[in-house]
Amino acid sequence: MAEDMNLITAWMQEQQKDRSPFIGPSGATDCIKRHGYRYLGIAASDGVDLGSAHMGTMLHLAYSQIIRESFSPDERDTEVEIDWGGPRPGSADDVDYVNRVVTDLKSTSGRSLAWWMEHGVTESYWEQLSLYGLGLYEQHRGNWTLRITAIVVDGNEAEYPKGTLHTFEQPLDVGRAEALRGFVMQRHERLMELRSRVQVGEEPGSLVESLEREGDGPGTFPCDWCEFASRCWPVPTDLDRTPQSETIFEDEAKVGEVAAEYKEWAARESEAKREKKKLQAFLKGVTGVFVGPDGATYTVTKVGGEPKQVVDTDALVARVEEIDGVVPMKWSASAAWPRVTKRKGSS
Repeated sequence: MAEDMNLITAWMQEQQKDRSPFIGPSGATDCIKRHGYRYLGIAASDGVDLGSAHMGTMLHLAYSQIIRESFSPDERDTEVEIDWGGPRPGSADDVDYVNRVVTDLKSTSGRSLAWWMEHGVTESYWEQLSLYGLGLYEQHRGNWTLRITAIVVDGNEAEYPKGTLHTFEQPLDVGRAEALRGFVMQRHERLMELRSRVQVGEEPGSLVESLEREGDGPGTFPCDWCEFASRCWPVPTDLDRTPQSETIFEDEAKVGEVAAEYKEWAARESEAKREKKKLQAFLKGVTGVFVGPDGATYTVTKVGGEPKQVVDTDALVARVEEIDGVVPMKWSASAAWPRVTKRKGSS
C-alpha cells in the first residue's frame, strides 16, 4: 500500500513540476498575496493534506478513464486544456462538445454538500468554470452550460452519505466571465511588475509585503488551506494576541474600525439568538415537510432531547473525599475574548 501511495505522490509531483506560477482559472479569485508568493518564487511554508489530494487524484483519473472509454474525443473529452485568454491555460475535467457542457468534478464531504444544497455552491468554483466556458465559447460559440458534479467522499451526513453524486448547473454568462478575465489580467499585470523588480535585484520578501492579505487569518477559510499561511501571518509577540491582532495592534484607527464592526455583529448575534429562541417555541413538537412563503420546502425534525448517561460529578467528588479527602485538581485556562463597549454619544 505504501508503494502505491508513493507512486501516486510521485505522479502528482511530476504533474506540478513545470506548472506555471501564473494565475489560472482554478485560482482566479485567490488572495493576491498568495499569488504574490508564487509569482515571486517564494517557497511554501505549510504542507497540504496529501490524503485528500490522493483521493481527489484517483477520482479524477478514474473519471477520465470512463469518459475516454465511452466517447470519441470530438464528442466529449477529458483533461481538456483551455485557452481562456488569461495568464495560464486551464484544464477542464470534462467537455461535452455535442451538448456544450463543461463539467468540473468536485470531491467533497456530506456536510459541504448539505451546505451547497441549501446555500449554493461556493462562488469561486463557478468562477473557475466560467473562465473555462469563456474559452470554449470563444473557440466554438453557442450557448454553454457550466456543471459541477459533486461526489461525497468524506463525512457521516445521513442525508448525503459517502458515494452520493449530485450535479449543479447554470448557464454561462459571457459578460460576467469577460469581467472576471479583466479582473485577473489587472492582477497579473500588477504581479508581473513586482516580478520584474525581483529580476533587477529587489528582495522578494519585501515586495510581497506590499500586497494585501485578503483572507481573515488562521482558523478561517481560505487561510487554513493556504500553503503560505504561517509565512503570511506573523507569530504574535504577546501571548494575549493572535496572528490577526498582531497585524493591527499598533494601528489605532484600524483597531477602532474593527472594534466598531465587532460591536455591530455582536448586537446582531444577540438579536438573532432572541428571535431564534422565540421561533423555536412555535416549532417544538412539530415534525414534517412544509412549504415556506418563498416556495422552498422546509423539513422540521426533532434533534436531541433523549436522556443519556453522564458523569455525576457531585457523587464522584463525594466518593473521592470519602477515600482520602483530597480531590485532584488542575489548572485550566479559559478562552479569553475581547469585550467591546461603546460610549453613548461617541461617533
